[in-house]
Amino acid sequence: MLGKLLNFLPPLLDSTIMKGEVPKDIMETLKKKFPEIPPEQVVKIVDTFLELLKKHWEQPVFSLQQQKIQHSVAEMIQKHFKLLNLKLDSDVENVAFHLCNKNDPEEKGKLSQHPVSPKDMKLAEENIIGIDVIYERISSSQWERTTRIFVRSVGKNMEYSQSVKLEWDSLPSEVRNAVLKTREQKQRFILYNPKERE
Repeated sequence: MLGKLLNFLPPLLDSTIMKGEVPKDIMETLKKKFPEIPPEQVVKIVDTFLELLKKHWEQPVFSLQQQKIQHSVAEMIQKHFKLLNLKLDSDVENVAFHLCNKNDPEEKGKLSQHPVSPKDMKLAEENIIGIDVIYERISSSQWERTTRIFVRSVGKNMEYSQSVKLEWDSLPSEVRNAVLKTREQKQRFILYNPKERE
C-alpha cells in the first residue's frame, strides 16, 4: 500500500505545484484514498516530497538535464574536430561546459572548475557557430529533446544533432512553464551564440 502512495503522490503534488499552490485538502484526499496508512506517516511522506519538489522547481533552466545536454555537445564537438583533424588538449567535456554556460550568470562562477586552455577555447569559438536545445511534443504523452550544434566546415556550415525522447514529467520545470504559458508545443533555448560573447 505504501508503494501505491509513493506512485500516486509525485504526479499529484507536481501538478498542483505547477498551478502555484498545494490544495488545503490534499491531506484529506490522501487519507481517504489510503486509509490503511497512519496519518502521521502520510504527513511525513508528503512533507518529504514537497521539499524535494521545491528544490526541483527552484533549479535553473536545464539543471536537471544539463550534464546530459553538455555531454551530447561534447560528443558532437569531438566528432566535428575529428573530421577537421583538429585536436584539443583540454577535456572536450570542459570545452562544452564553457560554451554552454559562458553567458549564464548562475553557472559562470563554475567555469574555473572546468579548466580549458585559452588556445582550445579560441579554437572552439572559431569553429562553433551556435548551440541550442529544442523541446517538441511528438505525441500526446511524449516529448523530444534535440540538442544541436552549428559548426564551420570547409566550404559550408554544418549541423550536428542528438535527440532523446522524454515524458512530460521529465521536462525541466522552465520548459513546462513555457509550454503552459505560451501554449506552444515547441520550445527553443539558445545555449551559445557567438554574437552574445563578451
